[in-house]
Amino acid sequence: MMFTLMIQVVVFGLVVVSNGVVSSQHDVCTSGPLRPLIPFHHGETSSTGTVNASGSYSPEYEPYHAFSSDSVFWISKVYQDLAWISYTFRNGQDRTVRGYRFLFCNGDSLKTRAPKRFELQTLKVKLPEDASSSSLNIFLHADSWRTVDSRCCETLWHGCEERTYYLGTPANGTHFRFLFHEDNDARAPIVVVSLRNIQLL
Repeated sequence: MMFTLMIQVVVFGLVVVSNGVVSSQHDVCTSGPLRPLIPFHHGETSSTGTVNASGSYSPEYEPYHAFSSDSVFWISKVYQDLAWISYTFRNGQDRTVRGYRFLFCNGDSLKTRAPKRFELQTLKVKLPEDASSSSLNIFLHADSWRTVDSRCCETLWHGCEERTYYLGTPANGTHFRFLFHEDNDARAPIVVVSLRNIQLL
């Protein structure tokens, strides 16, 4: 006999356990159900936009996997002071983000790879159509990003868990970046961050 466990908690909202994945809703969504803004990727670039990151653990764990439907994770480069992953909407499309969702699914033995302290940042600018990858990477390292959501002390992750976060104020931009300051490993400051899926809402 199979059960779906549904528990209402005060701080983290509705928790659902289904098919081995724990799903929790942080904060309160006041604008009704939110639809994902990014279709699944099958590579770094899609018809919607482009994925960039500060690095990856190995070629097997490239950043686009965090926006794909496959079972491979994005794993950041080892021992970075800051790790980041960004999404740039194609042709300077301005999007409004009201929340986001992380799926961590690296197993019970590697829960230290789950993100602990991080920010969502946005940038509203249109790059030239012929902007090269190198100029884009330089641009993504610029100090002109604006933080629109900040989270601390995201601990006690399950081996496979989805967490949804809502913004107090919707954020507009053409570029969105998640900046990770800490994972859940006691060693400083980031060993690696692992995420199976990221979605902007």
